Amino acid sequence: MNKVLYIKKVLPPFLFNFLKRIYENIAISKSDIYKKNNIIIGALADPKWQWQLTLLLENIKVPEKYKYLFKYSPDSRILVDCWANTWKVIDLARFCNMEVFAFEPNKDAINLLHKKYNNDDKVHLYPVAVSNKAWNTKFYSNLYDTYDEGASIVEQWGKYCGSNQAYKVEIVRLVDTLNQDILSKHDSIYILKLDIEWAEFDVLEDIIESKIYEKIQYIVCETHERFFGKEGNKKLKKIKDLIEENNIKNIYLDWI
Repeated sequence: MNKVLYIKKVLPPFLFNFLKRIYENIAISKSDIYKKNNIIIGALADPKWQWQLTLLLENIKVPEKYKYLFKYSPDSRILVDCWANTWKVIDLARFCNMEVFAFEPNKDAINLLHKKYNNDDKVHLYPVAVSNKAWNTKFYSNLYDTYDEGASIVEQWGKYCGSNQAYKVEIVRLVDTLNQDILSKHDSIYILKLDIEWAEFDVLEDIIESKIYEKIQYIVCETHERFFGKEGNKKLKKIKDLIEENNIKNIYLDWI
């Protein structure tokens, strides 16, 4: 008798199903490890193109449906990264020969970014946060996590993430900076990436109202509504409604 059928016969259904799920998860994990090992080996053997690109995409966990933005991007395009944090997206963009404008308010992270890209004139760093208006506020982060990826200018988000320190940062209106520093010299922006820890809703609303999205090919955003229940869902719905009302086709809310 087949081993699986025998086990199914002698075990209670709930126990068999439980063990089956465990086995399936282990099999998936082994398959995933094998896949990642192949990518790493390929990147070592091919450090200048396809396998290295695959590794960079895997490192950021770029969704499969968005990988084409980097695999088939024309040279010399512009990517705006909000926020840059640990530079993964910058490295990916530079590998694809994109010019990068990166915003990062974390004082430790931005210092490291300056050191890393000091000699790269295609990487422009802004030690500021972004929002729908310009002002100064507190930046909430974790004292014990130098490059805290969950740090935010939103106090509510900072408390949710267990932030235990806050310091003043400058905030710029993103729309103004894009117009003044980029679109005054270039026809368009290829990708605008937003992962700004609960501040994305104000920025997206401003982007839509100002119609600057018409000069950006792709706007990809990670939203954080899932952490704030009804309030989060309300904010997300407002943005989705604005996107539908304006028939916008280039704003994507499921980045990573």
